[in-house]
Amino acid sequence: MQNDISRDIFKLCNLLEDYYEKFLKKYKLKVFDVFILLLIEENEKINQEFIAHETYRSKTLIAQNVNKLVNRGFIEKRVDLEDKRNNLLFLTEKGSEVCQKANKVTNDTNHSLFDGISSFDIQIVKISFRIMIGNLNKINKKLNS
Repeated sequence: MQNDISRDIFKLCNLLEDYYEKFLKKYKLKVFDVFILLLIEENEKINQEFIAHETYRSKTLIAQNVNKLVNRGFIEKRVDLEDKRNNLLFLTEKGSEVCQKANKVTNDTNHSLFDGISSFDIQIVKISFRIMIGNLNKINKKLNS
C-alpha cells in the first residue's frame, strides 16, 4: 500500500509539473523558478539561504537559479541595510506579473484538484503531507550526517 501511495504522489507531482510547464512556456521558466518567485512574493527580507532552507535544495543550486532570475529580470538583489553581508531578494514588475498569473493558475488548479473532496479531507491531506515531509527530512538528515 505504501508503494502505491509513493507512486500516486509521484504521478500527482508529474501531472502538476506538466500542467504548470504549459503555463510557464511563455516565460521560459521552470516550476522551481516560479516557486522561488512565489517565496519572494510571500516573504519580506528573504535571502538565498532562506530559499535553500524552504526548498531543501543546496545553496549552490539556489544561487544558480537566483542569478538566472536576476539576469532575466524577474528579481533583483539589494544589500540588506541592517546587515551589509546579506543580499535581500525582491520581485521586479516582471516577476510580480508571473506571480500574479501563477497564483491564479494555482487557485484554478486547486479547485479542480480538490473537486469532490470535503474540506475536512483536504485538511487531513495537508496534515499528512506535513508529517511526511518531516519524516523525509529526518531521513535525509541521517543520511547527510
